[in-house]
Amino acid sequence: MGRFDAVIFDVGGVLVESPVHAVLRLQRQVGLTDEVLVALFEHYSKVPGPGEPEPLWHRVEKGQLTVADFLVQARIDLATAGLDRVPIDPEQLNVYRDVSAHWQTVHAARRLRAAGYATAICTNNVREWASWRRSLPVDEFDVVVDSCEVGMRKPEPGIYALTCERLGVAPGRVLFCDDFSGNVEGARQAGLEAIHITRDLDAGLRELEAMLAR
Repeated sequence: MGRFDAVIFDVGGVLVESPVHAVLRLQRQVGLTDEVLVALFEHYSKVPGPGEPEPLWHRVEKGQLTVADFLVQARIDLATAGLDRVPIDPEQLNVYRDVSAHWQTVHAARRLRAAGYATAICTNNVREWASWRRSLPVDEFDVVVDSCEVGMRKPEPGIYALTCERLGVAPGRVLFCDDFSGNVEGARQAGLEAIHITRDLDAGLRELEAMLAR
């Protein structure tokens, strides 16, 4: 088996289309300005310091807040900042409503599992967006860890530790794949090896194969 016993895959941008693409389509469809879009998600990658409040979207991804509640507060914050209202409802914001699988990644995961590697999904996701599970053969993965179900999100170290624990594999024997650089760095800090998947998905999968072959 070499250096690794398991491979963990992110969902958006790795196993299915990136949520960023869906949000940009929504922006064009409903006419959101760049300022409003930035205001909605500018704190996505923020890591709160000691005593700092957690960004609202983090709480949505941890299952502590609904998307509807997030939009209510977002409209208040946008009005306070003198920006336009958000002309979207919670279901419109569902980036996985009509998503398709990246089948080249799914097939790669199938080959790995057939070769004896354990495979897992570790995703930052939203309770109301569970439709992503219908786009993928989720049962073909040994472990699925969803942030909204476990109350932790990447890049918090606990969610990587939990995924490794459920796999029964030490972090140093796990290879993690994600399209968000902050999550990749978080995995490395948690002791996992990690690959940053870019828009060139095929290149990322070739890097995955190369690392497993070392």
